[in-house]
Amino acid sequence: RKLERIAVLSGAGVDLAEGVVRLAGRAESRQQADAFVRTHLAGRPDPRLESLLQVPVPGAWLASWRGNETAIEQELGVLIFFLTSKGARALETLTVVEGQRNEFEASELA
Repeated sequence: RKLERIAVLSGAGVDLAEGVVRLAGRAESRQQADAFVRTHLAGRPDPRLESLLQVPVPGAWLASWRGNETAIEQELGVLIFFLTSKGARALETLTVVEGQRNEFEASELA
C-alpha cells in the first residue's frame, strides 16, 4: 500500500519483488522514492527528505486513528509515516510524519 503512494508522490516507478525494491524513472524521482522507502523501512526520516512535517501525537489517539491514513493521504496528496524508532534525526516515540508530493514542471516530464 505504501509503495503505491510512494510511486505517486515521487513520480518514480516502484516495485517490490522477492524482498527487493526496484525504482525506475528520472534520477530525482528515484532519489525521492528511495528516501521515502528508507524512511518507511527504518522508522526514521531519511536525511534527504527536507520537507517533512512532524506531529507528535498521544499513543491512544494514534492507536484509534492508525489504519485510516490511506484516505487522508489520497485526499491531501501526502504520504504519512508512523515513526517509532530513534536514530539520525531522532524523533520522539509515536511521531506521525507527513511528506508532500514532489511537484515538477511539465517541461521536466517531457
